[in-house]
Amino acid sequence: MRLPWTFEVPEEPSKTRTLIGWVYVKAPFVQDVQGVIMILSLLKKLVFLSIVISIAWFGFKYYSEKRIKEGLEQAAYMASSEARIRFDEVTVDISGAISVSELEIAPRSYMEDKFYAKKASVVFPNTLEMMKLMYDIKMDNDWEMPASLTLRFDGINDPLISEYGLYAQSVKKMNTMIRQRLDGVAEPVCGEHYVLGPAAIKEMGYDAMFSSMFVAYEFNRLDQKLSLRIGGGVPDAYTVTAKINLENQRSLGIQDLMSMPSVDSVELVYQDEGLTKKSNRFCAKKEGITADQYIERFAALPDDYYAFSLGVIPNKAMKAAYLDFMKNPDNITITSYPPPDFNPMILGMYEAQYLVEILGLTLSINDKTVTPFELNVPKRNYPPMQQADVNKEELKAKSSERMAVSEPEEESEPPAAKREQPESQIRKKIGSSRVIPLENLSEHIGRYIKVSVERSKHFVGRLVSVEPDTVSLQLRHGGGTFTMPIEKHRIESVERVR
Repeated sequence: MRLPWTFEVPEEPSKTRTLIGWVYVKAPFVQDVQGVIMILSLLKKLVFLSIVISIAWFGFKYYSEKRIKEGLEQAAYMASSEARIRFDEVTVDISGAISVSELEIAPRSYMEDKFYAKKASVVFPNTLEMMKLMYDIKMDNDWEMPASLTLRFDGINDPLISEYGLYAQSVKKMNTMIRQRLDGVAEPVCGEHYVLGPAAIKEMGYDAMFSSMFVAYEFNRLDQKLSLRIGGGVPDAYTVTAKINLENQRSLGIQDLMSMPSVDSVELVYQDEGLTKKSNRFCAKKEGITADQYIERFAALPDDYYAFSLGVIPNKAMKAAYLDFMKNPDNITITSYPPPDFNPMILGMYEAQYLVEILGLTLSINDKTVTPFELNVPKRNYPPMQQADVNKEELKAKSSERMAVSEPEEESEPPAAKREQPESQIRKKIGSSRVIPLENLSEHIGRYIKVSVERSKHFVGRLVSVEPDTVSLQLRHGGGTFTMPIEKHRIESVERVR
């Protein structure tokens, strides 16, 4: 390569030297100098560009923080009649997060607890997405939500940890019921407790049972899939996450979000981060035994313990898997794959034992699938015998008082009139229906019947089948039909309506 101020001096046929000024140098050296000059020029441009970007960023950061703070103060003023809202600082981070420190929302009503978060954050996918959304909102342009977003609260005040709150009272009541039911059968496994409450959690060294929470979503526009995540937990204790995957979600617009979603799957994950091992050691110390001995004692608890504490009775496979989890705590995952035409509004009509099949539930403990997975609900939620007797006496006393107060002083109607009036009312109420004995129920398959079950529930539908232990009805809901099995031991009466 020849520079304007250089010329070549041949020395040997196979070599060429270049003269720069009065100095002879080799041609590769000139190429190295040119490379250095280009690198220095590029660095100069990069430094200048970084200075411009830094000035622009800090200008945007200052402006955004100021405007967001003004907006929050205006919102707090507008909501001042309902709640007192306070916060400290607003920070816009280059990672794409907007944070508010020391957020406190205190309702004016004395019946509601105040909400406090040491830090509240809105996390965008990146800084450019955050800047674009803020610019579009400021300029009143058409805007849409980013492809992903996370709302997070850290260091929140936990009402569950209070020893005078509803949770503490419910745990106290639960321990009392289990103690009465298991009297003489199984002793408490953790000091005087069967179920740990806020006082025990504090004694273990935790100042909260729930100190952080988040709500997040991710939207794939190409596949039209929306993933929602809700969760929280306590550092060095546990995290819980519920993930809902939706299909056929065309956009993040209000109309599309308000329409009935198509649920692909639902996943609930408990990730242990030290709580189980710590509670094992805590309870073992209370009992004066080792952690392994405590786990063995826990494994020996009867089904009544699970009936009162969990509301379901696990089978042998589920108990064995959970004992393995207590020895090596990692994760517990419940996954649901509902049918395509599933309507979540009908969940309340089903009993828990049928939800595994209806929702396609699977259970995994420490990444191992547990089979069979069953939700065996106790036949009846019976109270302790002593408490049941007390309640009966109280009901009798109250009933006698009401009868005494409502007894008329005037002469009552003739007995014949008294008998005729209820009978006519019953005919108007029931119409053409009539009572069907359970043993004759199979003769009415295909007809519409009214089934009354415990807790004053009534179901009206077409009788589909009669099994030795269950009766199946076809019910209507939301423009469609679904089949619901009802266990015979729950049925109080059956009436024909057509």
